[in-house]
Amino acid sequence: MSDAVPQKPAQSILEDLQSKYEQVETLLKNSASDPPTEPHKSKYAAEVILKETKSLLQDAKNEQIDDYETILGYVYLQLGLIAIDTDELSKGEESLKDCLNLVEKNASSPKNILIVINALNNLGILWSQRSDPNKSFEYLSKAEEFYKDFTANCTEKVLGIAEIINYKKGSNVPPVENISLEKLHTATLQYLAEIHWVLGHEVKSAVYCHETLKRQLESNDYNAIEWALNSATLAQFFLKKSGFTQARNHLAAASYILELYEAELNKQEGSTEELEAKKEVLRYRSADVARCWAKYGLILLSSSKDRLLESEEHPQEDYPDELKVLKFSSIDLSLYESQVTNQYILMFEDARLVFMNVRHWLKKAEEYYTLEDHASDYAQIVQDMSELYKLLAFYEDDESRQCKMHKRQIDCLEELVGKLNPQYYLDICRQVWFELGETYATILYVKEAQLQKENCPNPQSLKKCNNLADQSIKNYSNFINSFKDRSDQLPEKFDDNWERSVLLAHFYIARMLSKIITVDRQLRFDKTKESLNYYKFVVDYAEKHETAAGVVGTELGVARDMVKLLPLKLEKMLGSPDGGS
Repeated sequence: MSDAVPQKPAQSILEDLQSKYEQVETLLKNSASDPPTEPHKSKYAAEVILKETKSLLQDAKNEQIDDYETILGYVYLQLGLIAIDTDELSKGEESLKDCLNLVEKNASSPKNILIVINALNNLGILWSQRSDPNKSFEYLSKAEEFYKDFTANCTEKVLGIAEIINYKKGSNVPPVENISLEKLHTATLQYLAEIHWVLGHEVKSAVYCHETLKRQLESNDYNAIEWALNSATLAQFFLKKSGFTQARNHLAAASYILELYEAELNKQEGSTEELEAKKEVLRYRSADVARCWAKYGLILLSSSKDRLLESEEHPQEDYPDELKVLKFSSIDLSLYESQVTNQYILMFEDARLVFMNVRHWLKKAEEYYTLEDHASDYAQIVQDMSELYKLLAFYEDDESRQCKMHKRQIDCLEELVGKLNPQYYLDICRQVWFELGETYATILYVKEAQLQKENCPNPQSLKKCNNLADQSIKNYSNFINSFKDRSDQLPEKFDDNWERSVLLAHFYIARMLSKIITVDRQLRFDKTKESLNYYKFVVDYAEKHETAAGVVGTELGVARDMVKLLPLKLEKMLGSPDGGS
């Protein structure tokens, strides 16, 4: 009598496979509810059953089991995914490769395509986690190619594993819904967008990112908050390329999706903790999208300004053709896009329309990013508001109105710096002091131009000019003094991030001191001497630190000239009865 263990007939094995499939899918579905103390309890239990399934299949290799390799490929795929999820990357890689070795040769089969693309996607993710983007790109590109080949050449229906193992009729446990081929391909595109970015292929990354968003939108398979943020973030990339049409379209889509989501939340009755949490997240992210819209307007005004100032010798960089076609055409965004132009600004009236919109968006963002709860973000919003007034002033021809706009800048910034404690927000205070110094100086230059047109300037106008110079000097001085140590000394070498600004602040103070108008001979002498000292600081620093010459730029040449000329002027002032006037 033979001692050999009788083999189970194919039908019996198939029933075992069906049972084990149900158990595995149920465990994986419930794994999200595992206790924090045993976060992978269900996955480990599923792994045990999958290993049993693998042994069952290997033992039954000679049996006439339909789709043997596909079913075993599915088992290897799940073992690989579980290993990766439980941080066993090498083990996971091995299982995924075993999966591909079984089914990749018939990847275009309706029974294998889901398994193959899933395995390739996850190998792409795995190598991205290992910081090897080239290897990741290789796997993901393969997944993309298999999808294109399958959709171009196969007309048969894609089959999920439940259908492949002939899911038994009358079971109380329904088959877990298959991940569709389209959803898997969308994931491939999303991963490719990330890998292209890491590899430095910015334009390709943007193309893949847009295609991902477009597919998610058209399949109605997305998280509203995440989708809107991703669309608004992509808009910022378009802005860097001056792609205002695409940037506006993606911001409009972000607003559209958020409004749909808000309407959905408002339909829900009651006031549960979960619902309130969702509404708070919506407020938060709506503020972020508003800030992105504001950046759109600011960059449009700034780019238009640069374009008007540029000569024909410096044409703008060509906008990549691949980006020009990236728009969401499946939804009507005209209501949102009509708020603001996508054309360069030429006239004040056009600039004012953009200004009004940006101010509205900044005010909306400020409703969430308050000084009390989000001081740094609040400060940035105020600084954006200041920048907005500054840009609008460029398009204004009337000098008096220009000054009023710059005065609004000053009001914004002085209110901000008055509310911030430099001990905790020193970098922001430094930025504000420097900008205040610039803004007071800008108004002074306008007032000086007006004085030159007057035959006999009145004392009030002269006093106003002196006051502007004093305020500019005061703020630049606050900026410089913020770098002093406890012994009231400036460092020998400034941090690279601040070096140019500190040297320019010295240069600008020197210039402002020369702008002060006075009949007092001694005061005029003292101001000139003080101006010389500030110019000398810039020159001496550049001689001690060779790299500073390139950092300061043309101002260094002017400072060197003034260090030579001002001593002669001081000598003349000493020898002249009227102080060298």
